[in-house]
Amino acid sequence: MNTFFAVLFGIAWGAAAAFVNSRIAKKALGKKDAKAAKNARRVQMLVDIAALVLIVLLRNILPFSYETALVSAIISISVLTIVFLMILGKNN
Repeated sequence: MNTFFAVLFGIAWGAAAAFVNSRIAKKALGKKDAKAAKNARRVQMLVDIAALVLIVLLRNILPFSYETALVSAIISISVLTIVFLMILGKNN
């Protein structure tokens, strides 16, 4: 049961980071500037790193395996960032 909650937490945490990344991308696309897109990608990487580092820092507080949550978050961030950007591309 702890593994289930760790996976669920990781997916939710990764989804939140992916959503933030999609908002950053949407704002950068609105500017229609190559420099804005480059800076947006840098900020997105910082969001990804911060989301994953926070899980590692909370490892003693989390009531489940942080490794499982970390792997779930990594997968979730990767997949959902692509999905959100595809949806964003269809809307524009």
